[in-house]
Amino acid sequence: MTNLMHNPAIAVGIIAAIVASIIIVVFSPIRDIGNPMISEEVEVIRTFDNKCEVETTDTMNGIKVVDNCNFQRGDKIFVKYRAGVPFAELASP
Repeated sequence: MTNLMHNPAIAVGIIAAIVASIIIVVFSPIRDIGNPMISEEVEVIRTFDNKCEVETTDTMNGIKVVDNCNFQRGDKIFVKYRAGVPFAELASP
């Protein structure tokens, strides 16, 4: 511990390594290994700002927002998403 007090570069390096590790884990696809993509046909329940709101069978977060969605309320579309995530994307059947 005394080396850290005498050489702040080591402490900064350790902190940088810890922060980099956290960023890699949080933003990498490795976090999605246990959360596979789900695809299903859903109905558009609301549209706004080139987005659609759909209701899925996801029990953790059933309402999803789909970007770049040019459909109308009541249209049936196919989406894919991960459980618990509030966003979905258009998918082909």
